[in-house]
Amino acid sequence: LHVRLQAAVKAGQREDRLDMYTGMVEMNLPIFIQSKQDRKVAEGYGRNYLLPQGKAVLATPANRKVMEQARAKLELQIAKERKIAEEMAAKVKEIAITIKAKVREEVYLYGSVTTHDIKEALDAQNVEVERRSILLAEPIKETGEYKVAIRLYKDVEPEITVTVVAEEKQDK
Repeated sequence: LHVRLQAAVKAGQREDRLDMYTGMVEMNLPIFIQSKQDRKVAEGYGRNYLLPQGKAVLATPANRKVMEQARAKLELQIAKERKIAEEMAAKVKEIAITIKAKVREEVYLYGSVTTHDIKEALDAQNVEVERRSILLAEPIKETGEYKVAIRLYKDVEPEITVTVVAEEKQDK
């Protein structure tokens, strides 16, 4: 959590003596969304810690205008990223991968199919996603067809079809 605070001067007091601080909180989330909000903090906290640490700026009309411009620019960037993610989701939905694994009793796998195996199969089809974006609740331990979600962006999670089949036995 990274905090940027802005100070507001009470009416009738000198600008160098601030009694109330209004702040703007900037949270860096894993989904690349930043939200900025005004916050009030104690005078001493703002004056003695936030301003000297560079985590605060005075709440002047110029700084507020800069903050609004930055917010508008950020919203534009988020809209572009979401559009790109939705276009990629349309392509990813059509993907079906097959993973061969050693089995016993024709159903149960020796070991399991994990996100690492799914990522390797996607890489073989020239689809690049991060392993941590593959949403697999628990490893797959039986043959069959499964739907696996891939998080491309906040609330953009297309599902791919993963088919686990028995590896053909080799005669010795």
